[in-house]
Amino acid sequence: MERQLRRAGHRRERLVRADDRHRQWVIVDVSASDFSAGVAIVSGVPGSFFTEACSQGGAAFFATAGVPYQIVAFDDQLDEAGTGGLLSISIEEAPPPPVVDATVDPVGHFNSRTGSATITGTVTCTGEIEFSELDVDLRQRVGRVVISGFGITDFPCDGATHEWSVEVFGQNGLFKGGKTAAVTVAFACSVFDCGTAFIESTVQLKK
Repeated sequence: MERQLRRAGHRRERLVRADDRHRQWVIVDVSASDFSAGVAIVSGVPGSFFTEACSQGGAAFFATAGVPYQIVAFDDQLDEAGTGGLLSISIEEAPPPPVVDATVDPVGHFNSRTGSATITGTVTCTGEIEFSELDVDLRQRVGRVVISGFGITDFPCDGATHEWSVEVFGQNGLFKGGKTAAVTVAFACSVFDCGTAFIESTVQLKK
């Protein structure tokens, strides 16, 4: 169940849209049953049901206020121990997504020997997460050529502010001193949803 939910959560949009404010992740858990149980959640009407989620042990789905849902618990026979038993089912809201805030320092550094650029800043993350990632996309015009590169790191999610540093190597040339355009995206994901910080900035590279 955890693997499936993690995969589903990772595929969700990282930025919450305005029309999502009346939607909420809901967890249906049958893992405490004394037999191997599964659960299916559907919306719609008989004859034209739409499957929102279906999994062994439990499932999560993105519920919309005012929309009726039907939940079916079943014996998935994975325990090969007969049919049915004592069903234990819980339905509750998922915890809110992590909260991520990040900054990018206005001055970075370049290595004249390797041509790499080092971009720095701070990041703050609050919440329970499965993973985190901070990406830096860097572009610099050198003569007639635009040098581009990409770097990545991760960060803790403990409510404290941490410094981060990413070394970026140009994919088509060497970074040099001067202005660069940086797009920085920091995101942290729980099993169900992600929190994101997005920053567009100009960074001056110096030795």
